[in-house]
Amino acid sequence: MKKKLVFLLVICLLLVLTTKESSAKTFAYLIGTDGKVMKLDTDSDTAISTVQLEKSSYVQSGKKSVVTDRINNHLLVVTGRLASYFYVYDLKTLKFVKGLGIVTGNPDVDILVSPNENQLFISWFDANNGGWFFDLYNAKTLSYIRNLGDFTWGPHTTFSSDGSKCYAYDGENEKIDIYETTNFSLLESVDLNTIWRTDVFAQGVEDAKNGKLLISESDKATIKDPPKDTLFVYDLENKTKLPRIATSISGDEKLSPTVTKIFLNEEQIIWSPDNSYIMYDKSLGRLHVFNAMTGQKIGIVQFTVDRESDIIGIHPSGNKVYMQGNIQGTLKLIVFDVINLKVIKTLTIPENTMFMVFYDE
Repeated sequence: MKKKLVFLLVICLLLVLTTKESSAKTFAYLIGTDGKVMKLDTDSDTAISTVQLEKSSYVQSGKKSVVTDRINNHLLVVTGRLASYFYVYDLKTLKFVKGLGIVTGNPDVDILVSPNENQLFISWFDANNGGWFFDLYNAKTLSYIRNLGDFTWGPHTTFSSDGSKCYAYDGENEKIDIYETTNFSLLESVDLNTIWRTDVFAQGVEDAKNGKLLISESDKATIKDPPKDTLFVYDLENKTKLPRIATSISGDEKLSPTVTKIFLNEEQIIWSPDNSYIMYDKSLGRLHVFNAMTGQKIGIVQFTVDRESDIIGIHPSGNKVYMQGNIQGTLKLIVFDVINLKVIKTLTIPENTMFMVFYDE
């Protein structure tokens, strides 16, 4: 009888945990450079509330100035007008948790959260000592562990699924350095020139997720010609390439969180009247969707913006893309259904919105 009762209790606990997990709902934050945060229900894509982040009245606009650690329930923000500080907030309540004691003299920082739950990497510039620091923190307790010395990384650095390896992008030397993340010893380096074509106008890493790189090879005769990008995904763990996709176009290119789709926001380079410099990248109002696994094109979604647009967020499921752009002079969030290939909603958002992050409750 006792064994039967224990068995029933275990079954009930499993049912409760399964129900709780399956009922988890995804929300998003739209975060502005003024520290205001709009909470979004991503099922209905409607705004729920707006709050002001404590201590963050001026959020830096760098690509990694706002980063989430969904495992440890942290929102990391780089904020400050003259001197920039690293502040940590509770991801679900937005309550201030801790300042990391870092003051960076350059907003172009890197914040990396390992999938192993324990490691938080921060690259920052010390204006007083005139150099970059690469530091390791405990991701759970947010306590400083040590400086990592020569362990450096670029903007498209990623981890293996268990966090045991770090794939650090070295754009200057066109390579990927692979480190183990216990003692940070270098295991090997991958020469990107053996992966991408070298007989084209330019090549580069456009995005990195889950140990995989999105690589672009741009082909054109002269610098003024419109680029034609070939895209493919390279798996750093298995050292394999997925099929190349000859797009014949160019623009802002992103991987879905599941690394099964590639999104290309088609753009045109607008040169200055004297052709001496690039003024901006004009959105052509076409979001292209590709199957990264097969190389096949899934389709196009057309939209309208005044001039420029940016992919500001991709739903964790990979089924929705969120685009930011001005429409008739007002900043909008355009929501794309990339399964049925259509725009499903357009919302007005605060003018200072720069970031979009996701979390579950």
